[in-house]
Amino acid sequence: MNNKVLVLVETPFQLLCAYEYSRKNASCVSLYIRKSGVGSNDQQMSAMVRDLRLQVKKELLVRPGKKIDYILSFLIFLFSEFHRYDKVVLGSFFSGFQRMLSSVVLKKEVILLDDGVATLLADRVINEQGGRYSVFSIFDLDKKNYVNCEVNRFDLIAGEYDCRENEEYAAFFIGQKLVDIGAMDMAAYVRVLECAVRESSESVVHYIPHRTESIECLEVVKRIKGLQLLHADVAVEYFMLRNKWCPQKIYSVNSTALFTLASLFPSARAVAMISSALKTKMFVHHDLIMESFGRHKSIVIKHVL
Repeated sequence: MNNKVLVLVETPFQLLCAYEYSRKNASCVSLYIRKSGVGSNDQQMSAMVRDLRLQVKKELLVRPGKKIDYILSFLIFLFSEFHRYDKVVLGSFFSGFQRMLSSVVLKKEVILLDDGVATLLADRVINEQGGRYSVFSIFDLDKKNYVNCEVNRFDLIAGEYDCRENEEYAAFFIGQKLVDIGAMDMAAYVRVLECAVRESSESVVHYIPHRTESIECLEVVKRIKGLQLLHADVAVEYFMLRNKWCPQKIYSVNSTALFTLASLFPSARAVAMISSALKTKMFVHHDLIMESFGRHKSIVIKHVL
């Protein structure tokens, strides 16, 4: 008999992890998607729901700072069905909205999915403060912190696509909104991108913007010779799979997507380009992501002036 499972997600990557989890763990799933109205986040999730043919129980619009959205969405959730589950799957340990919904349902087990590098932060918090959670993660986490610890290799979804090397789409830079949040100035970010172009001299570098990256930043990026903007309409990991590309070179600064892509495509050269101008103290997770990069056999760390 299949377990009854509640799944709560709010980003494209969380949705991709939820899809892989549901494939590996047969269950009767009630999928609730929180939309935020920020950047292309909602559009990417809608595209993935369509492409992966997912059945969504409810979509809840909760915009940042809009208390009325929280109240209305909570009431919609509360009265949508009788909430008794074997398992509750959370896309993010740090999502107050997801945890609020989880707190009002009857359940036997709470399972955490990956939420980028926030997974590593959550692991640190759980190690220090405790808590009864299970986890489904791409990271090598300490099993003693969890009730159950299952490794996510994305092998089931990867097996659905025959990805091959493509000379035209061989090199990619995974963009981040570092300039927008003040973690790096535009000139320094351009130097990082130009370094990637030089290293990938035989291939055009396709720059995939972050889903909330500003138009002003992208206007500068697209003027860099040897770089081409390539907008993804879904999570970047699924974007590669859906297009059946097997990248040869993957660049980024400290994006967790570099880790996931290096795991999906182990033959690729994955390079973390760490600028001396990066304000690392702005990222409470910087040491954690650098440690995970350092342990990954396919990732090289390159320092850029």
